[in-house]
Amino acid sequence: DQAAKQAKARGDHAAAAEALVQLEKADTGHGPLVLQAAADLADALLATGDAAGAKSAAERALKIHQTHEQAMIALVKALIGVDDLNAAVQAARRAMQAHSRSHVIRELVQRTETLLKRANEVDYYKVLAVSRSADARTIKKAYRRAALEWHPDKAPSEDVREQYDTKFKEINLAYEVLSDPEKKGRYDRGEDVEQPQQQQQH
Repeated sequence: DQAAKQAKARGDHAAAAEALVQLEKADTGHGPLVLQAAADLADALLATGDAAGAKSAAERALKIHQTHEQAMIALVKALIGVDDLNAAVQAARRAMQAHSRSHVIRELVQRTETLLKRANEVDYYKVLAVSRSADARTIKKAYRRAALEWHPDKAPSEDVREQYDTKFKEINLAYEVLSDPEKKGRYDRGEDVEQPQQQQQH
């Protein structure tokens, strides 16, 4: 445990993870220590970018203590890391039920739900091929370029005209949302851009 703490203190997450693995193996009969080791291991693996390993470690901790807060948070983050957003939303909601006062978990619930909603929608930034930090001028320029490229009149044949038409409508919708500061703000927060702000607050 000391080796893991020392490695973590100096920012060597890989060494901390290795030390915690050894501790977990060596002390299988001591529930609380293994529980904390597994939860710490999940955090260390998340820090090294090993989301799959972190998921496994968090799950081991939760087998010992189903509502261990640190392990529940690590599991949600790991599930996001492995791109299992449905499971991440469920895990975040379970964590919220167990720890309703946790601001960290509340934020994770909102984040996972937004990510899942985004994954099931058209990404307007990708449609216009701009970054999320693009300014209004960049968005307008990207829109003009994309609209010119995908205008239905530019379709090389009737066979692909419908594809061009669909893409053109998508480009126009993306620009309509991203060029309007209010709609863009709602879109970035994962809210429904079609509903007026007042309706969403009820």
